[in-house]
Amino acid sequence: MNKLKNLLKPADILLIVPPFSLPDSQSLAVHTLQAFASQKGFSVQIFYANIHFAKVLGKDYEALCNSSTALVGERVFSKAAFGDEGKNSLHENIYDINSIYGPEKGSKFPIDNVFYPPPLQLDLSRLREIEEIACRWVRDVSDAIKGMSYKLIGCTTSYEQTNASFAILKHVKKAIPHVTTLIGGFNCEGNMAEGIASLDPERKVIDYIFSGESENKFTAFLENLKSNKKNKDRIISSSPLRDMDSIPPLDYSDYFTQLYSFFPEYREKKDKISLSYETSRGCWWGEKNQCLFCGYDERMSFRQKSADKVYGEIDDLKKYPFSRLDMADLIMPQDYFKDLIPKLERDNNEFDIYYEQRASLDYKKLKALKKSRINYVQPGLETFSNSLLKIMIKGNSVATNIRFLRMTGSLEINAYWNMIWGFPGEKRKDYLSMIEFLPWLFHLKPPIGLFHLILVKFSPIYRDLKKYGIRDVHHLPVYGEIYPSHTDFEKIAYIFTGEYEAETYSDPKLIIELEKLLKQWNDRWPMLLTRPRLHLYKNEDNSYTLLDTRMLPETENTYELDKDTVIEILIGGNYRGSETQKWALKKKIALQIDGAFIPLMTSSPELWDEMLPHPEEKPPEKPPGPLKGV
Repeated sequence: MNKLKNLLKPADILLIVPPFSLPDSQSLAVHTLQAFASQKGFSVQIFYANIHFAKVLGKDYEALCNSSTALVGERVFSKAAFGDEGKNSLHENIYDINSIYGPEKGSKFPIDNVFYPPPLQLDLSRLREIEEIACRWVRDVSDAIKGMSYKLIGCTTSYEQTNASFAILKHVKKAIPHVTTLIGGFNCEGNMAEGIASLDPERKVIDYIFSGESENKFTAFLENLKSNKKNKDRIISSSPLRDMDSIPPLDYSDYFTQLYSFFPEYREKKDKISLSYETSRGCWWGEKNQCLFCGYDERMSFRQKSADKVYGEIDDLKKYPFSRLDMADLIMPQDYFKDLIPKLERDNNEFDIYYEQRASLDYKKLKALKKSRINYVQPGLETFSNSLLKIMIKGNSVATNIRFLRMTGSLEINAYWNMIWGFPGEKRKDYLSMIEFLPWLFHLKPPIGLFHLILVKFSPIYRDLKKYGIRDVHHLPVYGEIYPSHTDFEKIAYIFTGEYEAETYSDPKLIIELEKLLKQWNDRWPMLLTRPRLHLYKNEDNSYTLLDTRMLPETENTYELDKDTVIEILIGGNYRGSETQKWALKKKIALQIDGAFIPLMTSSPELWDEMLPHPEEKPPEKPPGPLKGV
């Protein structure tokens, strides 16, 4: 604890990043508030308590950052937060589907949510050890903090950070009764703020709760405190920040000082550090067509920084050691293709960039991303069924999704995507079709997980349960195990469950078979030399060779092709029933779905450049209209 005491500096405000979040990335929220407060003349210290706890816990820390719906991170801090009321949150069945969702819903899950590779699950005895470590740790942290002169101490909470936040503030308030405490973050969004307030009905731990994008309200709150004016409302609700260019540059020095202090090996591991940054908030697609399961409705309004500001700030961030710039945007602003992307391309930066993207991007735009070192993308593919994509309000098709994987594979852009099942009204035929052709796609980037649909607060499906035939909706039972009995569970909960009809529930073998195929896909992918390939080459004599190592029935290892055949099987479009298209379908180098002819092969960027002047027969992307029913 002496090292921690030496790292904490005198300041007006202490903002804390609690467990559980990984130590190799930063909290944009606290650094943004720090920047706004500093602009007004207040001194702000950021304490990365998650980094400190990761050091205390050792190798098991990461397992608690990936517990998903089991909420194990909240469980291990429940006792530290609530004493006797939280001491029974750990038991033998915390990872069991029936315990998480309740036996009625859990019985319909043939498999649990699956990650590739699967995360580590700690046994009960180790979790109970960690629970006791957490109780001692929060006392030690409060002892280190109480010697400082902070007037205000706050925690940010998103995902599984609420109980750790509450435990820290509880012990801080006990050690420093006069200090003002606050909490904010995504777990305080909307009426979840009232749920947070219900944890502490007598207001002994949390003085104020900030809900929403709080930059402006936070600085006004600080000015009031400075003038000895108390805010009359415990919950301080904010509206979205409209002027993104008004955000001052962020200072990450507290993060790096603490990371290097507790994990000095990171000084030589620049390649392990990602730097968080944002260029926009909201979603330009979601403003009109919010995806069915998206829970960001409270912040859906789209706003962006100017390209000049982003370019200048990225240039300034180069003073920090990192290998990847992780954009926190829900989606990349589209007009950046005209101004920001060309500038990044000219810079030839040494770091990679991660950005969420629409799967409908064409080859020209994807190539521009590659040239600007946007080598990591998340496209939100979710499935290979047109009817399911329509239910999801994705605005994409199977052809769009496969084309995206082909082009990112050809350009060597890493695409991270999930597959989701369990939608109201989904049909067996959608999965029977996928199961049949999934092995044909094993040369493309596999999904990182297979997940059941989650009903989350603020999502379109949660707002309109009747429309989707969902009944008996209630929060996950797990919330009753991690928070005290007086909690308003319906308000504090973010994840819910309900009953509805889906043909996959009556035929669980389909999902078991789907997961089996996805595992095979992931198992075959890591080894570059043995990875399946369906790749088109141009030879020196201007002929073309298609290499196929997928080892599928009725296929060959190589095909020698002429240019006319290449044009037809590389570009795709409408299915016309030509002899070339029929041959491609027979050899499993293309799919025919809902009238679309969907090629499957990758090729070199040079070959795409040569062939793409030939028009692709595909309609322009049009957002789907409102669904009348499933």
